[in-house]
Amino acid sequence: MEEEVVKTGHLRRRPWLEMFTLVCLVPGMVGCDKYTSDWTIGAAGFCELHSIRMAKTNVPIIYGLIRLNSEQQAREVASTNHFPHADTYFLGGCFLGTPTQAVLYVCPDCLGARKNWEATHVKGVVP
Repeated sequence: MEEEVVKTGHLRRRPWLEMFTLVCLVPGMVGCDKYTSDWTIGAAGFCELHSIRMAKTNVPIIYGLIRLNSEQQAREVASTNHFPHADTYFLGGCFLGTPTQAVLYVCPDCLGARKNWEATHVKGVVP
C-alpha cells in the first residue's frame, strides 16, 4: 500500500490504491494452480492408429529444459508409430507459464501399447 507523509507528519492512506489492488490483482492470482490449457480444441478425437475415440485427460505440464536419457529417447521415437496418444505429461518448454495442467486426447489402446513397450524395453522406472 502506498502512503504519503503530509505536512503534519501523519501518514495518509490512499483507498483507491487499495481498491485497485483488490479488484485488478487478486482475481488474477486466485486459482492459478488449477489453470489448464486445452490442447483438444480443433484436434481430432479419434486415434489415427487404432481408429477409436480418445478420452480427454488432464496431465501435468512440466516446464524447463528436459534432457531425456537413452530409454526416454527410445520411448519418444517409438511413440510416433506405436502409441502416439499415450502422453502422461505435457512439456511446456523453457519459459514458465501459468497453466499447470494440459487437457489432451489420450487413446486407451495407445496407453496399453506404451505399457507393453515399456515392459519389454525399459529397465528402470520412467515417468
